[in-house]
Amino acid sequence: MTIARKVFLAALAVGMTVFGLLLATYAGGPAVRKVFGVPEGFQEDFTSPAAFREALAVQGMTVGLMFLVLGILSRRLPRAPRYSDAVWIANPLTVGFGFAVYKSIYHALYPVGYLPEYDSPLAGLILCLAAPVAFAGCFYGANSFARSRKMLL
Repeated sequence: MTIARKVFLAALAVGMTVFGLLLATYAGGPAVRKVFGVPEGFQEDFTSPAAFREALAVQGMTVGLMFLVLGILSRRLPRAPRYSDAVWIANPLTVGFGFAVYKSIYHALYPVGYLPEYDSPLAGLILCLAAPVAFAGCFYGANSFARSRKMLL
């Protein structure tokens, strides 16, 4: 893989992370709260453990979904990506930088119903630690599945 392609894929991973986190905040979180109800202590002056776990689960699922989509869309690459390529794309630095960009966008928008659960530094750290296994696995698995099924997307 050339350096230009590595930089492009890393930037794309940052963008997918930001998009996944924004999707979690503005679509996934409200949907989960509609289905399962509002967790105890949600939107209080502090982050309750229940609200933090819910936010982390929603963020993990939406960022994982974004890497699944990226894996499916990258099936047309000339060479099938190896797992090491997947780890290059979804690594702690790209996810961490994506979380930092998301946090700055989120604070710039500062919605009326500010959700401190969704910009927790601990959540960012956990997502970064999950990146090489969970998110790289999502990318690699989706890419392998799409190549084997010759998906038409």
